[in-house]
Amino acid sequence: MRLSALLTACYAYGGPYKLLFLNLRGGQFIGAILALSCYAWLLSILSSHHLAIASGNKAIVGIGTYLSIYILASMAAIWLYFEKAWFEWVSMGGDLLSVAGSIAIAVLTRGSMSACSGLFVAGEEAHIEKSTGQRACKLQKVVFATGICNSLMFLVTFLLFAALKSGLVEKEPGKVTKETEVGGDFAIEQ
Repeated sequence: MRLSALLTACYAYGGPYKLLFLNLRGGQFIGAILALSCYAWLLSILSSHHLAIASGNKAIVGIGTYLSIYILASMAAIWLYFEKAWFEWVSMGGDLLSVAGSIAIAVLTRGSMSACSGLFVAGEEAHIEKSTGQRACKLQKVVFATGICNSLMFLVTFLLFAALKSGLVEKEPGKVTKETEVGGDFAIEQ
């Protein structure tokens, strides 16, 4: 089956929205994995220098793990349950929690934008080399930026699900009523 025929068949069964949501979830997943891996590496640097890790820093790893698992489960559920009415409610609830989690990540790492504060327990930053501390601040800035970007992307997916749920957007635009083969491809008839 050629790609155009596959995309046409996908388009016929809620495909444009499935593809849109999968692309958004893919971007969210990249952001969540980036934040999780950067912050886990950052905490491993602190741990290897025998520095105390603040509880807020541990929370960022937990939130990033939740986001990664939620996004993977949501991507699978989009393919399996996209046409079900309950799926929109579950996705909207998960997206609201994810917006809150992404905002929490941004709030917990906001100190990196001014003076790299909040990363070290008071008085312990002197025990780490300057280059390692600068790298840690840059990683914390990356996590801050991904927290903001992910919160915006989760808000977009929440609003799209709300629009689908309220009927503002057709769930199946250009639905295939009859499969006719034209030169090896499917044609969409309205």
